[in-house]
Parts: sequence; structure tokens; C-alpha cells
Amino acid sequence: MTAKIWTEENELHIREHFRHKTYAELADHFGVTQKAMESKIRRMGLKKQDYKENDPMPAVLPPLADPVEDTPVETGPTPIKSASLLPRQPMAPTETDEERAERLAAELEAAEVESERRETARQEKGAKQVIGKFEQGVKRFHDGALGKSLDYFRDVIEKSPKNSTLVGRARQYMTAIERRGRSADFNPENADDYYLLGVMQLNDGAPFDALESFGSALDLAPGDDRVLYCQAAALAQSGDIEAAIEALRTAVDSNDANRVYATNDPDFVSLRVHEDFRDLVAAAEPEAE
Repeated sequence: MTAKIWTEENELHIREHFRHKTYAELADHFGVTQKAMESKIRRMGLKKQDYKENDPMPAVLPPLADPVEDTPVETGPTPIKSASLLPRQPMAPTETDEERAERLAAELEAAEVESERRETARQEKGAKQVIGKFEQGVKRFHDGALGKSLDYFRDVIEKSPKNSTLVGRARQYMTAIERRGRSADFNPENADDYYLLGVMQLNDGAPFDALESFGSALDLAPGDDRVLYCQAAALAQSGDIEAAIEALRTAVDSNDANRVYATNDPDFVSLRVHEDFRDLVAAAEPEAE
């Protein structure tokens, strides 16, 4: 139904008859629904209960007097017309070609400076992290935890190939650790010692000897993800594929970083043709662009 358009004559009729006619009668007169009629009367501010019973409103109200046109009163600023209704004016250029070129060059220079600043900050942050690992490696070395010290120095070498001085010192410590692990008087006493011995044996191509050392380390430190990871590598080198994948899965469950390490570790080349291994390391592989 099309909405009713109310005229001044309609409103005058309503004012004259709303007291003595029902909403339904008025609705029939104007051809609208009773709900629409009630809504219109409310918007006009007409209420039957506003009039006292002892001062009843006349059945027919006198017509409203025509408003006297007085001098217009200033009520405020003239409403602004919609921009879409205003004629479009061509915008004058705010800068010359030379000024625009200078501004763009300045913005490009500022962007390059900011990019260099961020790259420097990133490198400084990375350098601090590598130095921190080196310091931890030295501390573990002097504490006698040679296995953990070896891990720290290996991480330093992998993470800071450009820092030749730091890498060189890390290699010196690794050489000292390996020499200590291969010495005749080296007698493993704790899980870290057995871990170091197993790493030496694994590097020497003796995976079965390494498995015994890693087993002793796990007896003393169950769940050590470093040992579990190396145990998986020794099993892979020994040809026990299923056991290697299961050991690697346990190492990944203990520390998800092992998933990333295993992705490109040459010790696991023999496992890469197996679907279980690919599924295990899949989360570490970068998504295709």
C-alpha cells in the first residue's frame, strides 16, 4: 500500500473531528488503516484525554486562522545544500610540477631512510640474540655441560655466518669440546656427557654406538628433545626408518622447533621419500606464493 500524503486540509479535518469520531471512522474517511490513522494523530500531538470532562472540547473546532506573515525572524545559518546539488568547479592545482617532483623525491628519500633504519634495527636485534647464544655457550662450557655448550656454538655458526670473528671463536670452542669428548679419559657421568658422546659417534659414522649413548642419556633425562632428535637421526642412519620417524615425532611433540630443523637436515635424507615423514615436517615448509 502506498503511504498516505497528508495535506493541510486533511490535518484540519482531523483537528475538527478527532474528538467526536473514532479512529476507525477517520481511517475510513481518508482511506487508510486504523494504525496509520492513530500514528498520524499522535504525530499531530492530539490527545482526547488532554481535555477535561467539565470543559469539553466543541464538537467542531473553528478553522485555524491564517498565519500572519510577519517580518522573517533570523533563526540561524542557512542550511548548506548537498554537495551533489552544487555546480562542480574545477579545482585549481595546489602545487606546481616542480613542487610535486620535489615532494615525491622527499617522500622517497624518507621511505628509504626508514627502511634502512628498520633493517639496521633488525640486524642489531639478531646480532644481540647471537651474542647471547655465544655467551650461554661459554657459560655451559665452563660449567662442564659440554653437550649443551656444543648446541649453543653450533647455533651461533648457523645464525651468524657474516660475523667471522664470532663464528671463529665458536668453532674454537667446538673443537675443544670435540677434543674433550674424544679424549681417552672422557668418562660420561650425566645425560649431557652421554649426549655429547653420542653426537661425536654420530659424526664419526657410528650410529649404533651413538644409539647406546643416546639411550643412556634418555635414561638420565627422559624426554630431552635434543637427545630424542639425535636419536631419530641415528636411527635413520642405521636404516630403522619406522623407529626414526617415531622418535622424531616424539621430539617434535616435545619441541616444535625440531620440525623445522628436520626439514633440511641431511641426517634425514633417507626419510624424505616416506609420506609419514613429509606429513610430520609439512607444517614447517613455507606456503607457496
